[in-house]
Amino acid sequence: MAFKLSVALATFALCLMFAPLRLSAEATNLSPAALVQLMVGHELADREKASYWMYHVEKTVDGETKSEEQVETREGPIFRVLAINGHPLDEKQGKEEDERIQNLLHDPAAQRKVKQATEADEQRIRHLLTELPRAFLYTSDGMEDNNIRLRFTPNPKYSPPNFQSRPLRSVAGTLLIEPRQVRLVRIDGHLVDDVEFGYGILGKVDKGGTFSVARQPVSPTHWRTRLVDVHVSGRIVLFKSIEKQQHDARWAFQQVPMDLTLAQAVTLLQDWAAKHPPN
Repeated sequence: MAFKLSVALATFALCLMFAPLRLSAEATNLSPAALVQLMVGHELADREKASYWMYHVEKTVDGETKSEEQVETREGPIFRVLAINGHPLDEKQGKEEDERIQNLLHDPAAQRKVKQATEADEQRIRHLLTELPRAFLYTSDGMEDNNIRLRFTPNPKYSPPNFQSRPLRSVAGTLLIEPRQVRLVRIDGHLVDDVEFGYGILGKVDKGGTFSVARQPVSPTHWRTRLVDVHVSGRIVLFKSIEKQQHDARWAFQQVPMDLTLAQAVTLLQDWAAKHPPN
């Protein structure tokens, strides 16, 4: 039961998608709670407007760093590993990566599994996002790099609706909100208390764990996550230790067609690799 805490924001009213810029201009005059609700609405509206992207990923999980090129499609995402711990794939590793991609391309069951996992992640994120206006108390904390800075602490009156929302009762941190579009720029959080599962019998995530999520505009109407950073530890049932150290950085976003297929995405990855040979 690893504690995967990755946060973006969601749910106000979809009509906010077309809110006039006048409201955004007044963002600095809104109360912190109202500002968070407005920002949440904008984040959800963006997620409702489907778009697919190709981008570079550098992912470090528990000490191993992989560089990847990833493409999103209507059939799910697909990626190619380019380097491990700074070293380009050797001939054997390159062939294994080609085989992995081709196996996925010709295995409908594996494709469904990838797509279902992606959709499940999205559902979890959406649910957690809808809880943010209720789960925390917000206070103004000035400006940072022309963004509105808010501090948040657990709302003592918050009653989590389900298991996956329970960790929110133990999180505090800061939000950065871009004032013109009223969009999430960054959220940094830390666990102020241990998070117990099954009264501590099933497991526990230790106080002091941290997470960060940063977003950036990739088009006039779309924002994407550019950074996910998670550091947590604890134990699960039968006293097995957990240690989650993850750092994902993403950049070089390019929008791809909405009707892009997995086969076409593989061609894009091959073309990209041909234009960017390893050093």
